Amino acid sequence: MKRFSNFLEEKMIPLSNRVAGIPCLIVMRNAMMSLVALLVVGSMCAMFANFPVGVVRNVLTPLAPWLTAMNKATTGCMGLIAAIMVGYYGAVQYDVDIVPAMSISTASFLASQLTADGLNTGGFDSNGLISALVIGFLTVKLLRLLKDRDIGIRMPAGVPEAVAQSLNALIPITVMVAVFSFISIVMGFEINTFMINLLQPFANIFNTLPGYVIYHIACAFCFFCGLNSWIVIAATYPILVANGAANEAAFLAGEQIPYIITNSTDILIWIGGTGTTLALVLLMTFRAKSSAYKAIGRASLLPGIFEINEPVIFGTPLCMNPLYFFPFVIMPGILAGATYILMDTGMIAMPCIANLTWRTPPIIIGWLMSNGSLSTTVWAVLVFVISFVGYYPFFKIGDKMEAEKELAIAAQEE
Repeated sequence: MKRFSNFLEEKMIPLSNRVAGIPCLIVMRNAMMSLVALLVVGSMCAMFANFPVGVVRNVLTPLAPWLTAMNKATTGCMGLIAAIMVGYYGAVQYDVDIVPAMSISTASFLASQLTADGLNTGGFDSNGLISALVIGFLTVKLLRLLKDRDIGIRMPAGVPEAVAQSLNALIPITVMVAVFSFISIVMGFEINTFMINLLQPFANIFNTLPGYVIYHIACAFCFFCGLNSWIVIAATYPILVANGAANEAAFLAGEQIPYIITNSTDILIWIGGTGTTLALVLLMTFRAKSSAYKAIGRASLLPGIFEINEPVIFGTPLCMNPLYFFPFVIMPGILAGATYILMDTGMIAMPCIANLTWRTPPIIIGWLMSNGSLSTTVWAVLVFVISFVGYYPFFKIGDKMEAEKELAIAAQEE
């Protein structure tokens, strides 16, 4: 185990830190995180438009067109809003003017969605998400290049800042809009299709049973090394969001749900947060004999109910602790595999409300994500039971060791 710990400290952690610090990943992460509230509103509108309880659904039926429209204005516009937010966070990361970056990124994305018949608003949703991220990033890189080369229109002192920034943006906005409108109209190039096809091999692997198992193990392994799991999620989050948007659109249209792997599926598995730690927190709170474990459990209980588990990860600690490697790192992969198989075989319902917030409490997520399916709700309960059984023997060992340590310290003080 010592050799394993040394390997993590000397090789994996420095490598992970370098990956996490890549500027483009930081920009993409922040831009995607800014969409969370948007996606949650869209998901809740999809659910209320087809509420699983008959009495409530009858009351809400007259509101269904309004709720569906709200879904289209939120989840259905994620690509367009992502273009705006990449401009913002890219400007912050690369130290260029924020407002021009946002406006140029947006205009460039709109130019890429032009056709001979006009603007393709179908690209505003998840179909244009990858295009928006790439175009926004290219925008801020161009602005940074022009700034470094001191290329721009300089206005004399006294000109209002907003005017100066706007005029200084003439060169980059002309270049970006001209390039992308030429690509989309003159060349007739479908940039959204190209980006989706470019990402498709990775998405195909991720959307498989082995891919999903490895993904969950990798996320937990990052936290085991003391690193945020966004190192892994950064590469998969656009796929999760796009899968969820496709599921919700199919659900509203009364069609078959196409994808198993979505944000809601992750939440179902991560009871208490990455590593499925709520069971351990409850054991610490109500069964621990050591004072340290009791204190950690009590401090972690409320956050854990809402999928926040940094207190228990770093308080126990679970990171770099070989004792908890199996339940914390391997068990979520097993649960992910079991969930995938159950959904793929039709034994439990797939996620039709697929972009719920990560803070959705356990058990409830099973009912919400499946629009009231009993099978998925029962599986959500079983996921918790399995995680409880998985953590219990390791908790007993850890608690005993901690209690003995406390007794030894108390004996020395007497």
